[in-house]
Amino acid sequence: MSCAKYVDKEALETMLSFQFIEYEKKYSKPEEATRLNDCLTSLILRAHEQTKLKVVVLIDEHDIPLLNVMHEKSTYRYYAM
Repeated sequence: MSCAKYVDKEALETMLSFQFIEYEKKYSKPEEATRLNDCLTSLILRAHEQTKLKVVVLIDEHDIPLLNVMHEKSTYRYYAM
C-alpha cells in the first residue's frame, strides 16, 4: 500500500478497493458489504470462517498514507466502525 501517496479520500478508497478485489475473489463478498469498512470486516470474518485460522491485520510504518488521511474528522467519521 505504500507505493503511492493518498492525500484524499477518493485516492485511498480507490487503492483499498483495488486491494480487496483479489481477496474478495478468494473469499467472496456479500452483497450488503458496500462501504470499505464493512468490506474489510466481512473479509476478515469470511477468511476466518473458511480457513479456520486466525486472521491478522498488520499496520506498520509503511501504512502511513492511511494515517495521513485518517486524522481528518470527515474521513474518520466515514470509516469509523
